Amino acid sequence: MKQRVPYFDVAKGILMLMVIYGHCMNWNRDSVMDKDIIVLSPIQNIWQSFFMPAFFVITGLCSNFNRSFKDFFVRNFKSLLVPCWFFTILNPFDLPNIHIKKAFVEILLYGGNSTFWFIPALFFSKMIYWMLSNCPPLQRHRLIAPLILLMMAISSTKLNEIDVPNYYYILQVFNLTIYLYIGEHLKKYIENRRMMQILLIIYLIIVSLIFYLGGEVPTVTRAFRCSISHFPLYFLLSVLGSISIIEISRWIGKNLILEFIGRGSLVVFIFQSYFLVNFMNIYKDSFLAHGFYGSTFLLLSTIVMDH
Repeated sequence: MKQRVPYFDVAKGILMLMVIYGHCMNWNRDSVMDKDIIVLSPIQNIWQSFFMPAFFVITGLCSNFNRSFKDFFVRNFKSLLVPCWFFTILNPFDLPNIHIKKAFVEILLYGGNSTFWFIPALFFSKMIYWMLSNCPPLQRHRLIAPLILLMMAISSTKLNEIDVPNYYYILQVFNLTIYLYIGEHLKKYIENRRMMQILLIIYLIIVSLIFYLGGEVPTVTRAFRCSISHFPLYFLLSVLGSISIIEISRWIGKNLILEFIGRGSLVVFIFQSYFLVNFMNIYKDSFLAHGFYGSTFLLLSTIVMDH
């Protein structure tokens, strides 16, 4: 069995905290009312450009695309689509009612419930990348595959601007698959600590300049906030940010809490939205009566309960 790399799990744990922080602020702005807490919302701009691409980069680092397609498909189907479909049918938001027809429509059209969009998007991205990686003509001409992936990412950004139907989250799939390539090829350079640290510094300089100039940080998650004109900046920040979070995680080293969150990141991703909506809405009135301290406790409690 291949040994896990602890700082990869630490990186995924940090990324999940970033996801939850953003969801706390974006989904429950009415629940975290204190103005001092709301002021903290822009902090997520530091990582917003890369926190989803980084999951794909780390997946590319950790995945073996040299397996047979049958083995590769079955492994990923069981680990990604089976739990996604299970929780689409038994959606925590719908319990105690179960909407079978609604669930099957979501599975047939999108690969799963929209709340879990990341999981089918990751699955289909891995299938596309396996086919590109194992195509003999592309193996002989190594620049063709990254060019195809880059064109896919640019095309998805343009297609999003003209509002095409997004079945199976194909826009996110096309946009994010290139980061699997980046992750797989980062294996050659990941031990070059000086290079990794220089790229981290460059990332911090670019983000600082964007903040200073009052610019917007482009991002692609379930919602596209990236135009064609912003794509070069988005792509640069996504690559540099992904490398930065890996290097920061290596500085942190072993951390049992972050590693635990990272190892269970898909489970956390599925359940965190349920706790965000229910916990915050049930208890918000009690905590918000205490102003800043109540808001802070509510926010931190939600993050803790999500894990």
